[in-house]
Amino acid sequence: MDCRREEEAGPVPELEHVPVSLIDPDPGQPRTRFDQEALDGLARSLREVGQLQPILVRRNGDRFRLVAGERRWRAARQLGQKAIAALVLDQGPPAQGGDRLLQLAENLQREDLDPLERARAVAALMEAEGLSQKAVAERLGLPRTTIADWLDLLKVEPRFQEAVVAQARGEAGGLSLSHVNEALALANVRGDEALAGQLLDLALASSLSKAQMRRACRLLRDHPEMEPEEAVRRVLQEARPKTRAEVPEPGTPEANLQRLLVSLDRSASYVEQLSHVSSRFLPPELREALLERFTRLHEVTEKALERLSASPREAAQQAKEERRVRRQVERRRQKERARRLA
Repeated sequence: MDCRREEEAGPVPELEHVPVSLIDPDPGQPRTRFDQEALDGLARSLREVGQLQPILVRRNGDRFRLVAGERRWRAARQLGQKAIAALVLDQGPPAQGGDRLLQLAENLQREDLDPLERARAVAALMEAEGLSQKAVAERLGLPRTTIADWLDLLKVEPRFQEAVVAQARGEAGGLSLSHVNEALALANVRGDEALAGQLLDLALASSLSKAQMRRACRLLRDHPEMEPEEAVRRVLQEARPKTRAEVPEPGTPEANLQRLLVSLDRSASYVEQLSHVSSRFLPPELREALLERFTRLHEVTEKALERLSASPREAAQQAKEERRVRRQVERRRQKERARRLA
C-alpha cells in the first residue's frame, strides 16, 4: 500500500509513552466493529510479549487523537495500562487525506475491515477530501476497478450489505462482493435498478455460488427476453447431478462439448480475475506475455462467435467453402510432392 502522502505531511513523528486516558478514538475511523474475542487475544499478547508496534496519534490540545492502532489502544486500556508507546504527530491539520488514508491503509494491510467498513471508509475519504476513485486507488496502490467494486456494496440495500458481511465472517448462506458486482453490472446494462435486488434475492434464496451467479447473469445478457427466475432455474438445473441416461458417452461429440463448456466457464473466471489487475503492477515480461495470449484469445473468440452466430444455411455454406479450400490446398501439396519426386 502506498502511503507516501504522510511522509510529505511534515516532520518525522516522535516516539513517546502517552497516558492511555488522554487518547481519544477518531470518530472517522474506518473500523466500526471490534471483536471482543480478538481483543482478548491481543490483550493476552500485550501482557505476555509486550507492545511490538507503537500506535500513531496526533496532538489535539492537551490530549491526543488516535490515527492508527485503535485495537492496540483498546487492548491496553482493557489491561489497565497507564501508558502506551505511540508515535506522536504534531498538532494541526494533516495533509490532504493524510490521517484517513493512514487509517484505511493500515486496516487494509492487516485485513481488519469487513467489506462494508472498507466501502464506507473509501467513500468517506473520497467525500472528505474531494478525491476521485482513481486518486484513491493510486494512493492505496490498487487498481481503480478494485475501488469501484468495493464501492458497489454501498449501492444495494442494507440486508444485502449484511449478507456480504456475514459471508466475510465465514457464516453460511451469505453473499460475496462478486454477487453484488455481477447483479449491479447487469442492472446497469439493462437500465433497471430493481433488477439488482431481484437477482440478489434469488441468489440468497437459491444459495447460488459466485460461478452460478456469473452464469445466470451471462444468460440474462445473452437472452434479454429471459426472466431472472428462468435464468436461475437453468443454472440450478445445470448443477443438478445427471442420471446415468443423461451422461454422454466419453469421446462422443456431446461429451467433448460438455468438457469445452466447463473449460470456458473456468477460463472466463480466470479472465475476470485478471481484469482487476492494473498493468502498472506487472513486470514488463509478464505484461507482454499476457498481451500476446489475450490477443490470440481475442482472435480465436471472434472466429468462434462468427461461426456460432451464423444461421444453419450460412454455417453449411461456410463448411462447404472450407472443404473446397482444404481440397485445393491438398491438391497443391500433392503436385508439389510429385514435382519434387520427378
